[in-house]
Amino acid sequence: MDKMHSLLRRQIKKIFGSADNIPKDFQEIIGVINDAYFNFDKDRLMLEHSIEISSNELVEANSRMRSIFQALPDMFLRIDANGKIIECKIPANDTFGHIHPSEIIGTSVYAIFGPLAARRLEWAVRRAVKNKTVELTEYSVQNQTEQFREARVVWLDDEQLIVIVRDITERKLAEDRLLESRRTLQTLMSNLPGMAYRCRNDHDWTMEFVSEGSVNLTGYQPTELINNSKIAYNQLIHPDECEKVWGTIQAALKEHKPFQLTYRIKTADGEQKWVLEQGQGVFTSKGELLAIEGFISEITDANARKAAEKNLAESPKESADNEAPAVVTTSATEI
Repeated sequence: MDKMHSLLRRQIKKIFGSADNIPKDFQEIIGVINDAYFNFDKDRLMLEHSIEISSNELVEANSRMRSIFQALPDMFLRIDANGKIIECKIPANDTFGHIHPSEIIGTSVYAIFGPLAARRLEWAVRRAVKNKTVELTEYSVQNQTEQFREARVVWLDDEQLIVIVRDITERKLAEDRLLESRRTLQTLMSNLPGMAYRCRNDHDWTMEFVSEGSVNLTGYQPTELINNSKIAYNQLIHPDECEKVWGTIQAALKEHKPFQLTYRIKTADGEQKWVLEQGQGVFTSKGELLAIEGFISEITDANARKAAEKNLAESPKESADNEAPAVVTTSATEI
């Protein structure tokens, strides 16, 4: 053999004194063993190289993750099942005060929060430990102004937990503003002499939203009209005018224009009313129709009602070209 592996050479020396003394019957198998030694060395070198590359990649990945982790504006606490703080990361801002990690590591996590927050956090930790799940709780703190926090408790497999504390003050304030806006809109619509609506473009005019004004206008509660729960709005429209209403609105939707039309409806107690409907389609940026939104009010002005009745009387009841009498299309600024 051209070259003998150093480990095999030492073994041969112990047994035969030197390679020259190897019996011919053993030389072939010794050659195979020698090749196996060299192949093992190659495999070991490749494995070591792979481990080195993997280790470097892992260090680099960990470094990137730590940079991202440190940049997050949340407080992270690693605790044991009893609430003892093992490790923590406190963001470099004024949200959580100026606490140094060395001041709280080894202490109870419940000691660094106020009484209300501590009780809620303890409840979340107990549930996370019991159910091996992620638990969420919210609480408020009173600094110069009231602030809101969210604590997310994450169970780990090694009898430890991660507590992530996030400042949600801006989110809470935005939610409050939204609720106030909805209350204002609801109050406004409740005082309007008519019914605001959002409906689908189907032959039932299936309502997705109806304001409280539906009671005075139609005699039906909003819940009775929404999703055709009790009656479809199309059933309220006078049978002679259903096709005209449909055709007029479809023509306006096709051109992405608002519409305005008058027609008769029959209320819950059988009364006939003339109504004025103004609305328009709601479209996506791609031009797809999502819904129809508008407002329907009773025509209480005697002159306007007489004009509508006159237009109806002068128009043929069965028009061959399906013209829609008493229908006026206006510009968007008049809606």
